[in-house]
Amino acid sequence: MQRRSPVAVAVGCLLVAACLLKDTTAPGDRRIALVVRADLSAAAVATVVVVVTAPDITNPLVFNIPVANGVAAGTVTLPAGSARTITMHAYDAGGVETHRGSVTLNVQPGTNPMVALVLTPLVGGVAIDVTLGAYGVTVTPPVDSLPIGVTAALTATIVDAHGAPVSQPVTWATLDPGIAMVASTSDLTALVTATGAGSTRIVATFRGGVGVAAIAVHAVAAFPGAEGYGTTTRAGRGGAVIHVTNLNDDGPGSLRAALTASGPRTVIFDVSGYITLGSSIQIGDLDIRDQDFLTVAGQTAPSPGITVVGAINVRANDVLIQHIRIRPGSAGTTARRDGLSIETAHRVVVDHVSVSWAGNGGKNIATAGAVTDVTVSNCITSEAYHYGMLLSEEDTRVSVIRCLYAHNFDRNPEVKGGGQHTLVNNLIFNPGGSGRPVMGIWTNPVDEPPQEGPNFCSVIGNAAKLGATGSGLAFQFQANLRSGSRCYIDDNAFPGGFLFQPGTGMTQVSAPPFSLPDPLTILPSTQVEAAIVAFAGARPADRDAVDTRIISDVINGTGSSLHNDESEVGGFPPLAQHTRVLVIPSNHAEIRVSGYSVLEEDLLIPLARAVEGHP
Repeated sequence: MQRRSPVAVAVGCLLVAACLLKDTTAPGDRRIALVVRADLSAAAVATVVVVVTAPDITNPLVFNIPVANGVAAGTVTLPAGSARTITMHAYDAGGVETHRGSVTLNVQPGTNPMVALVLTPLVGGVAIDVTLGAYGVTVTPPVDSLPIGVTAALTATIVDAHGAPVSQPVTWATLDPGIAMVASTSDLTALVTATGAGSTRIVATFRGGVGVAAIAVHAVAAFPGAEGYGTTTRAGRGGAVIHVTNLNDDGPGSLRAALTASGPRTVIFDVSGYITLGSSIQIGDLDIRDQDFLTVAGQTAPSPGITVVGAINVRANDVLIQHIRIRPGSAGTTARRDGLSIETAHRVVVDHVSVSWAGNGGKNIATAGAVTDVTVSNCITSEAYHYGMLLSEEDTRVSVIRCLYAHNFDRNPEVKGGGQHTLVNNLIFNPGGSGRPVMGIWTNPVDEPPQEGPNFCSVIGNAAKLGATGSGLAFQFQANLRSGSRCYIDDNAFPGGFLFQPGTGMTQVSAPPFSLPDPLTILPSTQVEAAIVAFAGARPADRDAVDTRIISDVINGTGSSLHNDESEVGGFPPLAQHTRVLVIPSNHAEIRVSGYSVLEEDLLIPLARAVEGHP
């Protein structure tokens, strides 16, 4: 629905008001000067013409109104009298009339009419708001584009109908405070703050004159280069900074205390080493919303980084987790051991995280509970017994990008029916040993709830590589997938190809069945292995012994997917405990013109590039 300025009325209607102000014309002069202003930001208009007619005006008066920067602004002068019809015509660059509107009014000495009208589109398009009055107001800059959270200055200028400046306060307003808010700072200045993605207008008014600034607000990526669904989350940006100061399971300074704290926050690490959990850490829940907006900045830990021995369950919205390792381990227990799960959450990004050693039927990485806008990128999931990754039913917009699946017995990944999933540039190495396809999409049997709907997927530029114990390098669509399921498949290097079981409801289509993330870099499948070897995992430039061994196996075709727990592949290696306390700027929450905070620009982003091995 089109938004209108405060002075506008319904399309094709007019509002006329008389303002009993002193006339701006010279004494004895029976001409009235009116300032004309039209906001053209949403219309392809190149020329505006005003025509004035009246019974006592022999020849129509014609005025060309200058157009610049999406605004038409100029002055018309007409003789005082009754039944003055003012008609406005708008034309495109080809000279075709696109809009028209008119008003008839009485103009008498001693009064300055203020008129608001709407030009109606002649062939589709949006209406144009126009004001005519004794004063003209302009706002500088007339157009601005701001990242969410950024504040910018606006300045209003007032002139009367003869072009003389007027120094009086204007009234500022926003048409949509959910996109941009405005606050006056002096008679003629204000600050506009971008609050949400979209487009709106800021208006400055003075005695019928209206100036407009068109404001476009865009979301900022969770970090530079972030790609995938949900990556415009602000996560903990602008919130508190919480230090993890020890390796304890619980209590002050612990990871658990930081992750379950309230309010927007960024968790940074003053220590390196193993954090061994006595129970899983759950962040947020359906009825616990005060734990939303979280950034876990593992790149802040001193070398060799943080490894969590246990499980993390994300049920909070707007979460970014980077540069940590999660290795639950299952040696010595028969209990199921999961790694990282994302449940009933929205806008969650997991980037450069290494997860290993889920056991006893556990999963290294999983979604559940119909998540929305989730991305797992640049991660390693390895040596799971049994499951590397399970993406669950009814997910909406989940992307897995440039991840390594290595030595997982099964689910590399597997996707349950009824969701929307995009798999791009992932490498599956040495999966399973059972001989069955270990990548694919399936759904619950008809006698097993819940019953999912059709599945929609894009599988692009992925590769699979056989190791010493692996098998089943095929991607399979199960027979019981619901009718109407569609998958876009392009440039995948799977030796076993794609298997469509007889009776499956899945159909291969020629274009993605739902929108791909934007932006999205897609490498040729032949380049995927080199990219993942160089940049996947928690700390590619500072890998622990486990990730180092996994990457070596990928390069050399070595290693085994036939194991029961971590004890059969060397167990937990030594991990040094170091301390480094970062100095946090006092203005860390301030949002800079880039859209990133001082904390992000000065600390988080440079430290992330360092542990990722970027120059």
